Amino acid sequence: MKKMNSGAWAFLKPFTKEMWIVTAAFFLIIGTVVWVLEHRLNDDFRGPPKKQVVTVLWFSFSTMFFSHRENTVSTLGRLVLIIWLFVVLIINSSYTASLTSILTVQQLTSPIKGIESLIVTRDPIGCQQGSYSRDYLIEELGIQESRFVPLNSPEEYAKALRDGPHGGGVSAIIDQRAYIELFLSTHCEFSIVGQEFTKAGWGFMIRQFSRHKEKLQSSDGSLQSRRLQTFLSFADEKEDELKSRLKRKQSEMSSNRSVGDESMNDSKEA
Repeated sequence: MKKMNSGAWAFLKPFTKEMWIVTAAFFLIIGTVVWVLEHRLNDDFRGPPKKQVVTVLWFSFSTMFFSHRENTVSTLGRLVLIIWLFVVLIINSSYTASLTSILTVQQLTSPIKGIESLIVTRDPIGCQQGSYSRDYLIEELGIQESRFVPLNSPEEYAKALRDGPHGGGVSAIIDQRAYIELFLSTHCEFSIVGQEFTKAGWGFMIRQFSRHKEKLQSSDGSLQSRRLQTFLSFADEKEDELKSRLKRKQSEMSSNRSVGDESMNDSKEA
């Protein structure tokens, strides 16, 4: 990300050259139409020719700030003025919003617009070391394994992005949104691009925990605190360790069941 260059003529950037010309033309047209409708009825729009030209120009310009002093007395003149004031409100709002964005909003400089544009390139991709995101990108999206660069800390994230793909870094980093938002909270020069894509995540971690542990029925504060600690320790545990422990537990249950069946058979024979 980089800040847009805002110079002394930045106030002209919200509108294109054609838009400025059309807006100025409409100001003159509306002033002339109101003068035609009010000239025969309203003394504010009468007088010497020079004064009437000044009145038309001043009236049309002052409507931009809703500060016109001339009153309209004809029905058609008031109708035209009401419609024009609504248009002026839209023009003012659009101009203010565009100018504010030019002066404050940052501009994306990376050619990466999302996961699709990242896949078609050959640039290296950063990922958290040990994260399942790397396996998902390789197995599901078909990205070459050689393109991935393992990163371990926010400092390594920032350095790899600053160096870029041609300086020994990466063109983008793919990680879980929780970690990315934590990283962006201290590194505002980077930004998230593209749409989110999900495979598994925190919600699936929770599902495994609900199947792994029995639900606590008591509402006691100490039990709730113990349950939270148990969940946090479960969430911090590696997936491989969890699977091996579950397999070990299933093996023990199977062996216990076999011993129980043999005991029952022995008792029947006796």
